[in-house]
Amino acid sequence: MKTPITVHRLLITDYRLLMTGIITSMMMLTGCAFLTGVDSDGYPVPKKFNVEISSLDWMIVDYYPRQGDPVFAMPCRLEFHGSGEIEFRTGRSPQVSSGFTTKVDSPYWNEMFTDRRHIGPDAMERFFQSMVDAGLFPKMQNKAALRLHGEEGDAHVRIKATIKYDKTTRVTDDPRILRALQPYLNYFRETARVATEATGMAP
Repeated sequence: MKTPITVHRLLITDYRLLMTGIITSMMMLTGCAFLTGVDSDGYPVPKKFNVEISSLDWMIVDYYPRQGDPVFAMPCRLEFHGSGEIEFRTGRSPQVSSGFTTKVDSPYWNEMFTDRRHIGPDAMERFFQSMVDAGLFPKMQNKAALRLHGEEGDAHVRIKATIKYDKTTRVTDDPRILRALQPYLNYFRETARVATEATGMAP
């Protein structure tokens, strides 16, 4: 009568060993992403959620173009508002990166070129969702490292954002985030081109 019980226990042990092996293999294949907080490419594992736009949602992106970019030759700032408004600034003025700067003696104070575009709350919601899906918010905020992965002179961004109940401040060159941003950056190509020509910053 003890034999069936023994066989049953052996089957349970074998099953547990099998499952342990599968889990271990999965951890090795994924680079232990769920433990380390970074994926196999070294970027933070994203926290994903559905965006429901609010006028309180916002995102500020400081875009640093790749060296030699013929259109976006200078850093620029894009401010995205939940209301559907996008504000764009570029140029050599310290006002580009901060509206509260005290560097009033800068020789480039007036070299700022601005533009704006209203895309509406629905389109802004889609943009915010694309950024969330691209990995804007790391699952582990302490993994939102400032380290860049590309080479010196590559495009990268500094982002501050509050969407829903989540906040982040990070510097990244994650290609997924750059791709999600590109269509909205393109809205202001003409303004960037004018700024580049007017300041003589063309490469």
